[in-house]
Amino acid sequence: MTSAAAARYPASGLWRVQRDDVVASPFKLPDLVDDLIPSLGDRFDSYHGNFSTSYFGTTLTACFAETIVAFRPNLILIKLAADDWRKQGWPRAGVVPSKWRERRVAVRMGVGEAQSFVDIDHHDTLAALNSDRKLLADLARYGVSEIDLGTIAGNDRRPTRLIADHFHNMTDADGRPLWSGIRYLSRLGEGWECWAVFERTAMIEVERTRIDRAQPDLVAVAKIFGLEVE
Repeated sequence: MTSAAAARYPASGLWRVQRDDVVASPFKLPDLVDDLIPSLGDRFDSYHGNFSTSYFGTTLTACFAETIVAFRPNLILIKLAADDWRKQGWPRAGVVPSKWRERRVAVRMGVGEAQSFVDIDHHDTLAALNSDRKLLADLARYGVSEIDLGTIAGNDRRPTRLIADHFHNMTDADGRPLWSGIRYLSRLGEGWECWAVFERTAMIEVERTRIDRAQPDLVAVAKIFGLEVE
């Protein structure tokens, strides 16, 4: 049986954009979601809600891409709801609000050398997943007969949450957890590298900085998405 491939995480650590009131650990148990709604939940949260996952990027560019994409304007929605939008006093479409920046910080976390992350996009990992009959049987209820990159990056979060449980529960011959989390590429393109880190992973905060309007990574991503930064 093919084994899942391990990813080499950056020695400089991992970045995260988070609310500034998260003082210590960024980990919290996920909410249990309605199994009938495919898009609910984060990509590699626990399917059963019994462990927490926190999300990082190799670069701050990746972090900003994953966090400000929600501000990318939906041109059809804007056209239909423009008047109501203005009457309600909501932020202008296509803008990263200053309040969003002011309430968040960029944090770099160091990861212990003993940690091991599975490379979810690697062909060996996909082969290993497709050789697991129990996992495939569980995924069949969501119409998944073969696990590929479309499954990993798709909008249906139920299969990926089951896959997260699969890797979280794997142990070595001595019964110790085998994986500390999952490395994956952002669905947004540009080769942005992301990391879903399980709560048991040893991490230490290395630095924490405020997010300025002229922050180069933020400006670069906003330009790609056609956004204005307040």
